[in-house]
Amino acid sequence: MSRYIDLTGKKFERLTVEKLISTSPYTKWSCVCDCGENVIVYANHLKNGSTRSCGCLRSILLKERLTKHGLSGHLLYGVWHGMHRRCENESHVAYNGYGGSGVTVAPEWDDYETFYNWAIANGWEKGLQIDKDILGDGLIYSPKTCMFVIPKLNSRHKKVTKLTEESVKYIRDSKEKTSVLMEKFNVSNSTISRVKNYKRWI
Repeated sequence: MSRYIDLTGKKFERLTVEKLISTSPYTKWSCVCDCGENVIVYANHLKNGSTRSCGCLRSILLKERLTKHGLSGHLLYGVWHGMHRRCENESHVAYNGYGGSGVTVAPEWDDYETFYNWAIANGWEKGLQIDKDILGDGLIYSPKTCMFVIPKLNSRHKKVTKLTEESVKYIRDSKEKTSVLMEKFNVSNSTISRVKNYKRWI
C-alpha cells in the first residue's frame, strides 16, 4: 500500500474526513459535509482547499449573492446544481454515468447566472429537462452541446451508450417509420435524423 498521511477525523472547511477509500493511483477519502452529505475527495484537493464541501458551500455563497435578484429559488437553480453534482460528486447516485464516465461541465457554467441566462434564451420551460447532444461532444455540458427536451426524449438519451456501425447502416437503409426506429434503438427523433443525414453519431 502506498504511504499516505492519515487525515481521519480532520476537518477541512465544511468537510470532516471519515475513512480512507483508496491509495492507488491517488489517495481518496470519504468525508461527511456539515450539511450531512457524504462525498469522496482526493487527498490533495482537501489539502490545497480546492474542495471545501460537497458542493453546498458554493450553493450557499451563490444563494446569498443571488437572493437579491430572486434567482436562487428558480427551478433552473435545481437543474444547474444537479448537473454539477452528477459530474463532480463521486457519492452521487448518478455519478458513474456522468462524472465517472468523463462527463464535465463547461467552465462558463460554473456561474449560475450565466447558465440561467443561457437557459432562458434557449427555450427552457417548466417541465423540460436539460439534455446533452449525444451525437456531438457528449462528454460535456455546455452551451454548444445542450438543449431542453421533454423527459421522455431525455430518458431515451440516457439509455443509449453507443450506436454500432451495423445499427447506423440499418437506420440509414431502413424504410421503417422514424417512430419505429426510435423505439428499436432507444434514441430520439433528432438522433435518427442526424444518422440518416450522415452526420456524426455516438
